[in-house]
Amino acid sequence: LPLCAYTGYLLWDGRDSLFLLTKAVAFMGLIYLPAETIPVVRTWLIETTAVQTHYGMELLGHSPGINEGANGYQSRFDFDSDETVTGRTTYIILACTGLGSMAIFGGLVAAVKAPFKRKAIAFAMAIGVIWFLNLVRNVFIGLASPWGWFQQEWLVSFMTTYMGAEESRVSFLVAHNYIAQSLSIVALVGITYLLVKILPEILEPLEDVLFVLTGNEYDLFEALGKDEVRADGGPDQQ
Repeated sequence: LPLCAYTGYLLWDGRDSLFLLTKAVAFMGLIYLPAETIPVVRTWLIETTAVQTHYGMELLGHSPGINEGANGYQSRFDFDSDETVTGRTTYIILACTGLGSMAIFGGLVAAVKAPFKRKAIAFAMAIGVIWFLNLVRNVFIGLASPWGWFQQEWLVSFMTTYMGAEESRVSFLVAHNYIAQSLSIVALVGITYLLVKILPEILEPLEDVLFVLTGNEYDLFEALGKDEVRADGGPDQQ
């Protein structure tokens, strides 16, 4: 809320370039909103992601099956608690679908003015990479948790003593909160870099994001060696 108020103040104060950023945020909302407000869309996203994640597990030799999770969707991986190391399992929620990241990049691509071909390529690249990496993430966490990939004695001792974790949840917490989230940041930076190579126009709203967060001006076009592009994408942009 404070950032929204500050952005509104900057717009009122004459920073018109922020209109592009607000347009991008609006498109992000349009992409994400259906999953939050339309039950059938949310169900389809969660359960489809669960099925695809289960297929990834099968490729690695695990086939636990899927049943109803605590959220009411067919998204829980039905590992036998008597056969696994930790006796725990995981289930897919909306945040596990990758939709949030897809909405961010989709909103940026939709907001800028550029030739349709480059926008379509950039959108397809971003969504495809996010989808694939998100499934890898889900498979990793979904297997690490029941099979105790990080239940080493020293790590369990540290997590239970200093982090207040339950012993049986250590593998899940390490895989989800530390490894997967850290690698997600690296992946988002990498996707942004690839997107800029295809669609440098998105640098303009990114510059405004940095200005809102830091109060300093940044020239990302110069920093990344990109030529300035016209606001309409330019007739010579391919």
